[in-house]
Amino acid sequence: MRKNMHRTSAVIAALTLVAVTHVVGTADAEAITPSRPSSTDSADPALDRHIVGFRHSMGLATDASRMAAAQRAQNASEELFGVPLTDAEYRELAFRQTVVANDAALSRSAVLDRFGPERLAGVWMDNQEGGQLTVGVTGQVDAIYQFLAGRVHHPDRLTVRRMQSSMVELEKVARRIGVRAPEHMNLGISGVKVDERANVVRVLARHDPARVQDWLSSWLQTDAEVRVEQGAVTPVGTQYMDSPPFRGGQQIESLSYICTSGFVASGGGRDYVVTAGHCGRAGDAWTQVVHPIGVADRSDVTNTDAMRIPNGWYGTNEVTLSYDPDFGGYYRKITSSQSSANDAVGQISCITGKNFGGLRCGEIITRGYSVNISLEDGRTLTYTNGREVDADCNPGDSGGPALYGKQARGIISVKVTRFLANDTCVYVHIGPALNQLGLTDVRTTPGGIL
Repeated sequence: MRKNMHRTSAVIAALTLVAVTHVVGTADAEAITPSRPSSTDSADPALDRHIVGFRHSMGLATDASRMAAAQRAQNASEELFGVPLTDAEYRELAFRQTVVANDAALSRSAVLDRFGPERLAGVWMDNQEGGQLTVGVTGQVDAIYQFLAGRVHHPDRLTVRRMQSSMVELEKVARRIGVRAPEHMNLGISGVKVDERANVVRVLARHDPARVQDWLSSWLQTDAEVRVEQGAVTPVGTQYMDSPPFRGGQQIESLSYICTSGFVASGGGRDYVVTAGHCGRAGDAWTQVVHPIGVADRSDVTNTDAMRIPNGWYGTNEVTLSYDPDFGGYYRKITSSQSSANDAVGQISCITGKNFGGLRCGEIITRGYSVNISLEDGRTLTYTNGREVDADCNPGDSGGPALYGKQARGIISVKVTRFLANDTCVYVHIGPALNQLGLTDVRTTPGGIL
């Protein structure tokens, strides 16, 4: 293919990726959190910003009257989405998740099977356009719409849109950049992602986006659009420590780091605590409060970001959303885990970690976030299938759970800090992470003393 110089552009937008590991020795400011936090009573400006940001990303009104109506509503929106919503808004967003679950993977596979990989440019929930499941294609728009409309469960929520580049081409470009970037560490390339909705590949450069643009233009021959943004990737554990039985979403500690437990998972007839791989190496001993969890026997930071710790105490299927030593804990039972083929851009996922109580939820921005960063222990954190979610995380939240309702979805890995936009968080999907660790399932039964 021909070299397409004008397709590579530098976007000067200050952005930082921070892996959310907390180094032991850093002071933490504690605050009493109700056992079941309510954003309706919050005077926290950061929480208020999150609520406004969430509503904006979902295409919901952010005026004072609508916000007040949402706070007065009596529904399960805070349990499911982490923010108050009116009854109508709650029903609409819940229905959008049903549309994604029923039709996203179906549409993706149907286009690939019938029209070929060169036709598919992406599948996403367009929350800004009233909740339309949008299928991007490189041609045959009418034919593909007619084909899909007869097969999906919700044809009234289906839109087919013409795009420039196929997902195959975008992913190929992202892989090529990811392969060559480590050979040119002086350029400071720290992340690459495929943006399905914008139909572009985005490259993060720590120092000089224009220099990275020139380097890409000197060898990258593609018709796909590539945008370079200023930024950096660095690795990033629950606000109150809890006691056994062991749950996900709790602060855990080694001699060097504080992180967050993700889920309890099973393999080979025993239970393991799963957290982020960059939190430590195999051989590190981990505790939760004063209770020893075990010694990590596997820590992978290549193609994923996951670590397993054999658990000799308790194992449950619960995630801690908040804990107060006087009032107890607020927990969420996990009953299933998501297949990595079944999520989609625009779908809502939630996270919880060391630095906040309750849930922070947002839409998935990309399913293909590529990370390549050097860790303090000499290893390199590299993967290509990170899920970026429009919700903030901070140092110490690493390894915490990503979930939706009672479904396990992933392990918190890195933070994306932007000065001109909302901070976001990237998690590795639970399916590939468990596979690489040699584990089979997230625990979905109560369990007990092991």
